[in-house]
Amino acid sequence: MRSLMQSPALMAFTLLALSGCVETVSGKSYTSGEYRSLYYVNSESAVKDQNREPDGDVWYDWVYFRKYSKERAKSLRTDLPMQLALIETFRKHTAGYEQALQFVTASQGVANLKQDGALTPENQKSLEATVAQAAKASNWNSRVRWDLDDEFRSVLGMNTAEMERIIFVRSIDKLKDGVAINRLLPKTIAYVTEKGEKSTEYKLLQDALPSIQFSDAELRHFVSEAYPDYARTELEKRPTPTEAKCLGFGFKRGTDGFANCLMFQEDRQARDLRQALEDDARKAAAREWRRHAMPW
Repeated sequence: MRSLMQSPALMAFTLLALSGCVETVSGKSYTSGEYRSLYYVNSESAVKDQNREPDGDVWYDWVYFRKYSKERAKSLRTDLPMQLALIETFRKHTAGYEQALQFVTASQGVANLKQDGALTPENQKSLEATVAQAAKASNWNSRVRWDLDDEFRSVLGMNTAEMERIIFVRSIDKLKDGVAINRLLPKTIAYVTEKGEKSTEYKLLQDALPSIQFSDAELRHFVSEAYPDYARTELEKRPTPTEAKCLGFGFKRGTDGFANCLMFQEDRQARDLRQALEDDARKAAAREWRRHAMPW
């Protein structure tokens, strides 16, 4: 009991198990999901148990949840069955990834293994190829809808011209659909600017511009950086707030009604401005009178 109390994580695990919040796996000395990770990370005896069945999920959890250490790398370095189990576990999990961040995290974990020499060179290459193949497949079949705002260049297998081209085209499609335009537009404009005006990417986005709904601010601050002529033309075509109000009333450009509406709105704005200035002047005069009449 004293040794249990000295390990807060193990004590938390025990309480969870007693309360029924932890699912135990029949015939194994660990639990499922994140609780299994919690248990093994805080139980060095699990690593030292030579009678256990090789289970890649244990090491996968350590790598994926970033609880991996150089000390554990030593035990994995000489355990070839566990290395093979780890590769198979990565294959199983990465095949179902649905978010780009999962691949970013997995690639970082694989890089950590390589840095510490936890796997044999052959098994390290096999693990890298496993993650790379799954990442590329997720991009090919759009299971993960990668775009230019994702850290795809840090993911195994993704830093290639083919993968980048697929991601760029998908980013344009997202902009057309209005998906995350505030997040994605700056990255897309920066991307085509880097490629240059003579690039295929620049021309592809240029052709897609009329199909994308930009706000005035987006045209001024982002689109104008790469396509100044298009941004200026679009802004000139857009009505001023006063014109938009008259158009909203049903008046059409070029008619007497539209011209009269504009004059009425401008006169009204001028009257409102004069009224606001007069109100400010009266309030200032009242404050000045109170300051002299009631100095206390």
